[in-house]
Amino acid sequence: VNMLADTQYKAQSENYVLVVERSNKLEEEKKSIIDFINEIESKKRAAFLEALDSINEAFNKYFNLMVGGSAWLEIENKEDPFKGGVNIVVHFPNKYPRPVYGCSGGEKSVAALCFIFALQHLKPAPFYLFDEIDAHLDPVNVQNYARLLQLRSKDSQYIVISLKDLIASKADKVIGVFMKNGRTRVLDAQQVISKGRS
Repeated sequence: VNMLADTQYKAQSENYVLVVERSNKLEEEKKSIIDFINEIESKKRAAFLEALDSINEAFNKYFNLMVGGSAWLEIENKEDPFKGGVNIVVHFPNKYPRPVYGCSGGEKSVAALCFIFALQHLKPAPFYLFDEIDAHLDPVNVQNYARLLQLRSKDSQYIVISLKDLIASKADKVIGVFMKNGRTRVLDAQQVISKGRS
């Protein structure tokens, strides 16, 4: 007969109760953490889809203003948007809708410009710097781009580097930068234009 059985049983019983309590507490904490993660994931998904809808609407608007067609973003994995990418699909007038990677260089430039404007529409900044993004545009699209710049410049300042005369003619201020005798020269082109007219 184990005379210490009663004492040992009580110790083991108390230890068991503590382990069960700890286990239950850990399960509650685990559930709480899982619920928190699910809530964050749900909010993240909702915020992403809301932003995507907003960008999509603006993207289509600017694309339509630029070329008269339509454009939109397609999620690759609609069940779980974060396990796939987003494709840009464009529909130019008199052409079939297609992903942007199947477009010409000029068409890609148009789509990229409209997408940039759409992103700016979602989160406007005080100013933007564009460096010859009109290089691959034909004259008609350069004119449309200039019109969009004027429209967007009501809300933000645009600093645009361009070699296109049409863009310069629509600017509020034009500064010319050129090389002479191995040195960079800066010229207030607005003054030169004004002198040339008088």
